[in-house]
Amino acid sequence: MDRKILRWIETAVIIILAVSYGWTAFHRNSLWRDELSLWSDVIGKSPEKARPYIGLALALKKAGSVDKAIELAGHGVSINPSYSEGNFILGQCYLEKGLTDEAIYYLMTALYLKPDYSYAYNSLGSAYIRKGLTDEAVRAFQKAAILNPGFIPFKINLAAAYGTKGMLDTAIKELINITSTYPDEPEAHYNLGIAYKLKGLKDPAIAELNETIRLRPEDTRALYYLGDIYLHEKAVETALLLYKRILSIKPDDKYAMMARQRIQEIAK
Repeated sequence: MDRKILRWIETAVIIILAVSYGWTAFHRNSLWRDELSLWSDVIGKSPEKARPYIGLALALKKAGSVDKAIELAGHGVSINPSYSEGNFILGQCYLEKGLTDEAIYYLMTALYLKPDYSYAYNSLGSAYIRKGLTDEAVRAFQKAAILNPGFIPFKINLAAAYGTKGMLDTAIKELINITSTYPDEPEAHYNLGIAYKLKGLKDPAIAELNETIRLRPEDTRALYYLGDIYLHEKAVETALLLYKRILSIKPDDKYAMMARQRIQEIAK
């Protein structure tokens, strides 16, 4: 498999996972503390019930305490092994921790308990991508999209999975359908731009990445890859402006580090 395609797809799936289950920074900062207090209080009053432990685990996961979240979600599942949401949250925690086999086990358990659990299928697809099991990932994302056809991130993930298999034309077709129906969905435009870039289609790639930036001006990924296209086309000044814009937005971002490297290479 082309390494460039794999890197793109892994990034896309992870990002969409964050969109699917994550909150904005404002919500994380303002609400998870309340949830920690709430669920801790409920556990004190009902320590024999599974749901409060799962609720506290989810709050801890949002707060970035994944190890503690795994511990509490595991305790909740031990209290009630048939709790599908508990198995799902535990699988999510393991997925975030990078323990993919454990994540797959609990996500599949959640699906055994609740066969129409679209979010579990989506997370299972992400886990399969990390394992390199692209056929299984496609099937999982297809199932998620069928079960929840109105949730756009599932469709974007499916397109990404097609790309992982090297089926860029199919991925592009899916993403064009999404952007036609949902023109204000920046993640679809971003993925479509990257797909065009990988196909060597410069002009549509530039158009889609520019549209991503219009819809989401602080998207450092789109800025970086747009800069790379211009750099490849010898439009050095335009590329430099894009790389420097990244540094002004998120100086500690992964793409800021990559942009600094590009700037240094240009200066040599």
